[in-house]
Amino acid sequence: MTTRIPEDKTSTRSGKKRALLDTNIWRYVLDHGAQGGLLRLAGVGSYTVQIAPGVLYETLRLKDVSLRASLVRFMTNARFRRLMPEAYSESMEILREIERVRPDWLRDAPDLRFFDRLKKDWSRTTGGFWVRCERSPESEARFVGLGEGDLIEGAKAQAQVAQGNDRHRMEAKPSNGQDARGFQFSGSGMAW
Repeated sequence: MTTRIPEDKTSTRSGKKRALLDTNIWRYVLDHGAQGGLLRLAGVGSYTVQIAPGVLYETLRLKDVSLRASLVRFMTNARFRRLMPEAYSESMEILREIERVRPDWLRDAPDLRFFDRLKKDWSRTTGGFWVRCERSPESEARFVGLGEGDLIEGAKAQAQVAQGNDRHRMEAKPSNGQDARGFQFSGSGMAW
């Protein structure tokens, strides 16, 4: 029998609706000084207020240090339901489908130490990612910047190369009534 990787069951409080807020709503609440109202709603109201890691990552990218710190400390409050990363949820969906249609692809005794360590880092309430962000938003913002800086610079360089190639193709002289992209010129307009 194969060992299953434990899945994250979303716990819901009985009778409560879930509200997943985006970055704009968090900022709106902060700008209007309504943090107390949202905290009360999350604590004793009829909604479970959720926060996705992507929203927190977006906030960690803010250049305004003071605004970033205020938002991060508000967003990481333990009254809000902290979700697992999207990659985790999607991986669990794929795993469940593999278990259903191709269980022979799974190892009989998988080594789950790294998986368990990462899952614990995301789901802990007394430590881990969410608490690191709450306690030291500047440090976590630096880590995000370091991790994404090379990716962003690489993407910019690729975009510039692609734009240069497109510009070169667009400047090529049409032959046989077609431009460099293969558009056929017909009369006063272009035909595809």
